[in-house]
Amino acid sequence: MSPGRTPLSHTFALSLISAIGCGVSILFLVITIIIHYALWGYVKNDRTKILMNLCVALILSYSLFLVGLTRTEIKEVCTAIAVGLHYMFLTDFCLMLAEGIQIVRMVVIVFSTRSIVHWLLPLCWVVPGIIVAISAGVTQLKGYGNSQFCWLTLESNLVWAFIGPALLVILINFVIFIIMIYKMMTSRGIAGKTLREKSRIGLKSICVIVPLFGVTWVLGALSVNDDLVIFQYLFAIFNSLQGFFICLFHCFLNKQVRQGFNHYQRRQNSNRLDSKLSTNSTNTDIKKMTSKNEERYLYSKEEPQKRIKKSISTK
Repeated sequence: MSPGRTPLSHTFALSLISAIGCGVSILFLVITIIIHYALWGYVKNDRTKILMNLCVALILSYSLFLVGLTRTEIKEVCTAIAVGLHYMFLTDFCLMLAEGIQIVRMVVIVFSTRSIVHWLLPLCWVVPGIIVAISAGVTQLKGYGNSQFCWLTLESNLVWAFIGPALLVILINFVIFIIMIYKMMTSRGIAGKTLREKSRIGLKSICVIVPLFGVTWVLGALSVNDDLVIFQYLFAIFNSLQGFFICLFHCFLNKQVRQGFNHYQRRQNSNRLDSKLSTNSTNTDIKKMTSKNEERYLYSKEEPQKRIKKSISTK
């Protein structure tokens, strides 16, 4: 994301932070997908559909980043990895833009019932492919990877084929974020609250929205020289942990997910109770049938003896 080179003295520390953060994010993104899959009947809506696509895209991005970024031994493989990273990170940003579009529709068009996800999600996976195809065709794959990293090189200025679209998405999402905060703060339910309560609500909204909007990615572009390397550290920390923040705010601390989990628990307890009652009822029926069969057996055994006694007494 940075248009400048990373100082050599900071390369190892930044790489270590990125590797640990990406590993943590992959773990929590998988947890997010599993929880939403288990509670899908309770949390299914357009936003969660976009969120699940974003989680999958981030997992693929982080995995390819960790496995392939330094695979520079074979040029063709390195080029393929760089192309893959270019596509996946652009897909991440398209899905972040989709999150912004969906949220602004919810805020501005409150009672909208028309879904746009059926065409919005395919676009998020197709448009990045078009951008990468054009970039690769124009440059003849020159600039995809070098002797250090399998990424877009600064020398060819190809890196702007990623930074440009990424900054555009960040700008649009930032405007959407401002609109959302303004609408929320001027709504009837919040307008009458105290400044402290408004600040708390605003801070919570920032924590929820920022991981989805990719706003922190702009930190990388701010590191244009050695004196501003601090922005690369902030960039590495916040963006490698993006998956963790998504899981935290959109899974563990999400009201809808918690309510869905409570419904799921009540349903499971109800099913176990019904199963127990059914088992008890079945056991009772079996006992009754066994008792009746025993009575029939005793009756059938006694009946011939009674008939013989009756015959003898008649004679």
